[in-house]
Parts: sequence; C-alpha cells; structure tokens
Amino acid sequence: MEEVNDRFIILKSVDVGEKNKKLSLFCEKLGKVFAIGRGVRSQKAKLKFLTLPFCVCDATLFKTGSIYLVKTAKVIHSFMALTQVQEKFDSGNIILETLLKFDNLNNIHFNKAISILEYIENVDKNEILFAFKFLIDLLYTNFNLNFSCCNICGNMKAQKLYLNFQTGELECENCIEKNVVQIKHSTVELLDKIANMDLEQIVLLNIENEIIKSIKLFLNKLIKGLIEIDLNTLKK
Repeated sequence: MEEVNDRFIILKSVDVGEKNKKLSLFCEKLGKVFAIGRGVRSQKAKLKFLTLPFCVCDATLFKTGSIYLVKTAKVIHSFMALTQVQEKFDSGNIILETLLKFDNLNNIHFNKAISILEYIENVDKNEILFAFKFLIDLLYTNFNLNFSCCNICGNMKAQKLYLNFQTGELECENCIEKNVVQIKHSTVELLDKIANMDLEQIVLLNIENEIIKSIKLFLNKLIKGLIEIDLNTLKK
C-alpha cells in the first residue's frame, strides 16, 4: 500500500458500520480524497477527533484501491470554536461546502481556506464576507464570473439585476431565464468590491445589517444551486 504523509481538513464524515467513519478530506498534497477512519466512533478511540468537522490534522494515510486509510493523525488546529457562534458557524460551513463542491483544488486553495477560517475564527464582524470572498475567488478563477455587468449580454447599466442560482451568473431584465431572484444594486456593488479586496480590508468594512442578511441569503442559495448542478456547466 502507498503511504503518504499529509495535512488535511475534515470536510464531512459519514457513519460506516458500528465504529467507522467515511471521511471527505481536503489534503494539502493529495487534494480531495475519501478515507476511512477505523474505530473512530468507539468511546476510547485515539482518533475520535476524526468524527468532528473543522479539524486540521497532520496524518499518515495508506492508499488501498481508490480510498485511503488513516493510520495515524494528530490535530494541529481545531476550528470547533466556530460552532459556538451562529454567524461564524454559518460562514465556516460555507467554506466547507464550497470545498466539497469544487474539484481540481490544490495546496494554494488549501492554505487560503485555512487562512480565511482563521479570520472567521478571530474577527467579530463581517464573518460572512470572508466566506463570500473564498467562494467568489473560486468562481472567478474557474468560471470567469463577475459582478460588474450582466454575464450574458454585458450590459453594465441594467436597471434591474437578477441572480441565476443554476449558473451563479448575474442577468439583466432582458436576459433573465428560470431560477432567478432579483438582487439589489447596492448588494451587487458590495459583492464586486469585496471580490477585489484583500482580507485585511474586509475586516474594516462597515456594512448595514440588511446588506449582510442579503449577502448571507445570496451565499446560501448560490451554494444550494451549486449542489444541484454539474459545476462544469458553468465553464465559459
């Protein structure tokens, strides 16, 4: 069996049998892989932390067929504190959901995800904007999406803009299809602004609660849309 030493964050876990867990891991070297944590649901299991989300671990993995077995692991950082505050949990969960949906991720994405989770853990405002920043960075990189105009006709002066939850694109009133909801220009302008900001700048923003709620709704629906479709259909 191939042995690999790697660092990973646990994205999701599913019970297998009485004591095991099937783990969705995002590894710094291997990218996204499935692994089995044997016996981790036992009360006295040494690797019991593998049942928890938001854990970053150093580990030795054995490859057997298309899946890995976790031989040894130790927690080097836990973001479980995010689960204690609803806004932080929602924001952190969007990061994990985003990582679950995208393929072809690498160590750059890994380190950026960890960095943004650290910001969410430590700041006391604008947490949801960091989750937005991570998702939109991936959409910009992989699918050339933008918030500066209608993504179909290029109209930059549309009176009304709509978000298509199946494509993640903005559409004007002349191009709208199914699965759209109107989005305020003020929200669009903020989204475009944040997409081009450094993380340090996002901390300093003062934003009305109504706009924050609008962005949270936007993110939740966009994530749901990405779950329901093949991401490859977004490519230009």
